[in-house]
Amino acid sequence: MGVAPGEVTRFETLWFGFFLACWTVDLLVFLRVVTVAGSLTLSLYGLYSAAMSLGWLGGFLYMRRSRGLPDPLRRRVFWLYLAGPPGLIYLLRNLATFEVQQQAPLAILYAFGVYSIFFWVPIKFPVDPGRLR
Repeated sequence: MGVAPGEVTRFETLWFGFFLACWTVDLLVFLRVVTVAGSLTLSLYGLYSAAMSLGWLGGFLYMRRSRGLPDPLRRRVFWLYLAGPPGLIYLLRNLATFEVQQQAPLAILYAFGVYSIFFWVPIKFPVDPGRLR
């Protein structure tokens, strides 16, 4: 059984719940309630790779899942798909060691730029599924 165009399923609930949890941890780190620095050995290459992958996936899923939605709901879903995944990117950055965070303080802005560019690629250059056959 497939999903009808414009139908919101449990996938969206899980998708947005996961990213809301990431944003919550990011907020707690920002307020210095919790400390997670040093929990993950992460290079800048890994951070940018995650940003690229999440951007492409977010843009692709937005295009697929928002088909058939009315315009007001489509705009809301757009903002959720655009703003949700960066929470994971910021969480990955917060998990890096404190020294790595200090060496490249603007890396998180660059990672968001990478995410944004790859988010827009599937939206601006949609692929017709019939052409792939």
